[in-house]
Amino acid sequence: MPTEKQLYSEAILGVLERRRGPIMILAPADYMLIDGWYSRGVPLRVVLAGMALCQGTPRSLRYFEGAVEDEIRRVERAMA
Repeated sequence: MPTEKQLYSEAILGVLERRRGPIMILAPADYMLIDGWYSRGVPLRVVLAGMALCQGTPRSLRYFEGAVEDEIRRVERAMA
């Protein structure tokens, strides 16, 4: 049975794969981004919302990093 962290990662990687095509190899930096968001307690819905804001075809998760961080800040402000 997959762990919560595995499901979190798979959901994010699923979006990347749908946008870019099959993932052959993922850079360590991409795994670090997922791990960082998970470790910080960023809800999956917030990560996915940030990713949805991006247009174009990503080469890696770093493509989404700025939009996800912006979405995190937006949610934090809304909760303050």
